Amino acid sequence: GNIQPKVGMNQAYDTAKADIATIEADLETYLREMKKAIGVSDLKYWGSNKDRYQIEVPIALTNRVPSDWVSKSQKKTHRRFWTSTIEQHLSNLMEAEDRLAVAQKDTLRAVFEKFDRSYAVWSS
Repeated sequence: GNIQPKVGMNQAYDTAKADIATIEADLETYLREMKKAIGVSDLKYWGSNKDRYQIEVPIALTNRVPSDWVSKSQKKTHRRFWTSTIEQHLSNLMEAEDRLAVAQKDTLRAVFEKFDRSYAVWSS
């Protein structure tokens, strides 16, 4: 099972959660900046897992995409791109998510350890 500790109970968990929130906010800010920079208000993120945060651009507006954006996929109506900034943020996000998972598993271990230390209380 999963145990989500309260704030302050597991520093590694708290730090990872805060890092994830910061990176996700940075990615949203970046998308807003890109909308202004290329003059396309219809940009949005698309994707999942390792391919998330691809910027989806309507096909008719792909001529406005900067040359340093890397095409990742497309469908009839949109092309999807990554930038070096997105790749860096996504790498940091995945690392923070891994740290969160490890901290969450450690929380469960710590609960069992605390329970075991009080074995005399529970066995009476």
